[in-house]
Amino acid sequence: MNVYRIIRGYFVIAIVLSFCLFIHVSVYAQSIGTINANNVNVRIKPDLECEVYTQMFTGQQVEILGETEEFYRVFYHDNDSLYIYKQFIDLDALTPAETLADPETPLAAPLIGVIAGDIVNIRKYPTTEHEVLSKAFFGDEFIVTCQCDDWYGIDFNGEDAFVHKDYLKGDNLESVKTVFIDIPEYMPSYGEDETYEMYAIVTSSTGLRLRSQPSTESAILMVFNFGMTMDVLEKQDEWTKVSLDGVIGYVASEYVDLNFGVRPENPFTRGQHIVEFAKQFLGTPYAWGGASLTKGSDCSGFVYSVMKNFGVVLSRSSSSQYGDGYGLQKGELQPGDLVFFDTDGNGRISHVGIYMGNNLFIHSSSSRRTWGVTISSLTEDYYRRTYLKACRVL
Repeated sequence: MNVYRIIRGYFVIAIVLSFCLFIHVSVYAQSIGTINANNVNVRIKPDLECEVYTQMFTGQQVEILGETEEFYRVFYHDNDSLYIYKQFIDLDALTPAETLADPETPLAAPLIGVIAGDIVNIRKYPTTEHEVLSKAFFGDEFIVTCQCDDWYGIDFNGEDAFVHKDYLKGDNLESVKTVFIDIPEYMPSYGEDETYEMYAIVTSSTGLRLRSQPSTESAILMVFNFGMTMDVLEKQDEWTKVSLDGVIGYVASEYVDLNFGVRPENPFTRGQHIVEFAKQFLGTPYAWGGASLTKGSDCSGFVYSVMKNFGVVLSRSSSSQYGDGYGLQKGELQPGDLVFFDTDGNGRISHVGIYMGNNLFIHSSSSRRTWGVTISSLTEDYYRRTYLKACRVL
């Protein structure tokens, strides 16, 4: 008899527990929650101090499996032991049949975008006028939260950020919600005693061409390396007008970042820029009286035209060009300085070139052996004997 009572007691308890479990599961199996805020933390335990598993955003849906006093237990990405703070979920109270039958209410997985450019800017707002938060690299993945004009909104370390659509690819990204962003005017504040202007930084890892006009068909004035900076004169949609060391031209806007502040110094000196520019014309033929960097020039015409591109206006003859600067000792030479020679043997200047560093100089030679624009060394016997003086015009 006692055994019977014990068995009957266990049976009753089992029925009660089963009923409670049925009620609990059925209630929450019928509930779909909709996230009502951005950057909502999905945690591995019902504790505000515990680890964050991922984040969800406004409009995403999850299945509610249970609850504690402050959290809902949710099903997300095959994980049924995750928790979201209750205030960030609105319950839709759909039945299981409705949930399965209605294609408009599936459990939404986050849309993933993959970076499709080598070095891509992550910006605070969907515009190239505002600051860059960081850089993304080819293959990096981000949760896509929205779209605004030509930009995708992404979750960047828990913050809203934007990447241009040209550089973010993924399945169904066009279906992400469209939003309107009220973009504030970018007006940085700085110290009262400092003057701040807009400057550009080259972001292309393969270099960037400075052109004479806003067109890929125009002449190349200079090639900028990654990380170089220049002053911004005018910002257009596809081209940015810039200035560096007196040279004014245009660069493709998509390959520069625009910033406000004191422009950082470039790793190249002005003289090194002049040397790099001059090297583009190696092989241009010698032409007495000429000053064309492409068709032909004599020694002083070559120097005159190269320097003119950097805003340095010199006299036309080699002997007069020495008077346009101040004299230097040979040991003081820096890239961009002018070196002069007495090739006629009468003690007067008759030839000029641009010093490159490491005892090298670039010049337009009338020698049959090295006809035209070429590079020679001050240590060569001929130029060691004919070297006369040097000056700096920068």
